[in-house]
Amino acid sequence: MASPRLRTITVAIAIALAATVLAACGSSSEEGGGGGEENGPITIGFATAQSGAFASYDKPAVDGAKLEIEKINAEGGIDGRKIKVVEADTRTDINGAREAADEVLANGAQFMMVTCDFDYSTPSIVEAQSHNVVAMSPCAGSTKFRTDVIGPNGFSMGTGVPAEGASQAEFASEKLKAKTAYVIVDPTIDIDKQSGAAFEQRWKELGGTIVGTDVFQQEDQSFSAQISRLRELPEPPDVIYLASYPPGGVRFVRSLRAAGIESPILAESNFDGSYWLKSVPGLSDFYHTAYGSMNGDDPEPAVNQVMAEYTKKYGKPETEIGALSGYSVIEALKRAYEKAGTTEASKLVPALEEFHNEKLAIGPTTFDKLNHITLDRPVRIIQVQNGKESLVGLWKPKKVPVIE
Repeated sequence: MASPRLRTITVAIAIALAATVLAACGSSSEEGGGGGEENGPITIGFATAQSGAFASYDKPAVDGAKLEIEKINAEGGIDGRKIKVVEADTRTDINGAREAADEVLANGAQFMMVTCDFDYSTPSIVEAQSHNVVAMSPCAGSTKFRTDVIGPNGFSMGTGVPAEGASQAEFASEKLKAKTAYVIVDPTIDIDKQSGAAFEQRWKELGGTIVGTDVFQQEDQSFSAQISRLRELPEPPDVIYLASYPPGGVRFVRSLRAAGIESPILAESNFDGSYWLKSVPGLSDFYHTAYGSMNGDDPEPAVNQVMAEYTKKYGKPETEIGALSGYSVIEALKRAYEKAGTTEASKLVPALEEFHNEKLAIGPTTFDKLNHITLDRPVRIIQVQNGKESLVGLWKPKKVPVIE
């Protein structure tokens, strides 16, 4: 998913971001855009990955968004304005994210949905901001969706990933009765660094012991060094916390099991969906977080309804996280627009910032003047046994570490 150059590129983006955001904020009133023609259709631009590794998340997100758009348009639109869609493919590429944003903006986008990751959506958000347009990622989990980091117009419908790391620590301690943990982080993207740090901090607070930590890179093909270090432990850890994503994370899981390491593996919602399970036949004792269950057994009726509608129209999604979060991006836009009466960022942003436990299909959603991502939404714990996924249950973290 990530090239060997990603970390260098991401650092460069971070260095340039503050200056770019300030310039965008200073020029937004002059640039115009955003609001567009208030009597015509509302144009939503999808600057998302329709090819490459992130397509597993972004394509279901776009389809989920279109599902809600069709319903809104069938009812006459938002305040009488129907929704028009323009699209461009980021190709799961940093430069492609900027190019895709430029393309949909040139085609009249007044609101943008961007890719399901902080690092890969940042260039799109910067471009949106420079045109006074609000941009929202459906499922990016980095807590860097803050106005003092990403700027005023960037949002994520995702759950802050520290809540996922904390939930897994609590679940392993309370339900699996684990006492020792080994933490392995793939630092290629920001959320995995945050996820690993949150798990480790919460695990220690719960009285657990971290018996070791390690890292690997997403593009790695061999994990012999990491496996050797794991084997050097006097006893296998009770659990392994894996902060990574497919396909590299799947290769790592396959290598662990092939090496005979059978400790339960805990992971984030990056492993949502069953599309990757064929790569690790018969996998058991694997637990990941999710935004909802796609099998009709979620404790929240709204989740089951969206997934049923989605499956009827498109078939079962590769990832539930994308389908559900994309749907809720449009729910949020509709409610914020009905308050603001416009897509102009100066009015739409404050309307979104009024969300406090706003009940959306994805769950309670809160934004404020600093945090443009929900930090403590409940998650689902999904288990994989004998290659099959099933819902363990809903988990509301008792405490979420602050990870920046």
